[in-house]
Amino acid sequence: MKVILGHEVDIEHFSCSKLIIISRKGAFYSGWISFEFILNILSAYFYMWMATFYEDLDHNLTYLNIHIAFEILFVLGMVVKLITDFHLPGDTEPVRDPETVFYRYIKSWVFVLDLITVIPLT
Repeated sequence: MKVILGHEVDIEHFSCSKLIIISRKGAFYSGWISFEFILNILSAYFYMWMATFYEDLDHNLTYLNIHIAFEILFVLGMVVKLITDFHLPGDTEPVRDPETVFYRYIKSWVFVLDLITVIPLT
């Protein structure tokens, strides 16, 4: 037993293997990638449209709501990438160990790019 934030936690019996890892070959991941592609095109179009035709974006409620929706969907995309398996070069079986999958994504340049896209600039 270990005390974490005032609660006793049994770390010896804690296992990450119960976490869901998404397969890159599955239907969900394929659908998510397609959805993310369309989302990127829509967000680029939306932001260009709003920047061109609207002057006061800070007080436009529609803009703010759509902007927040895009940000939430981009964060969900990060979560999907965080729990998606991967293949090592030369291996036929994907790596599905949650800890390895998490750290590989967090240490990758893709994570840095994803993080930059969700940092609020205004």
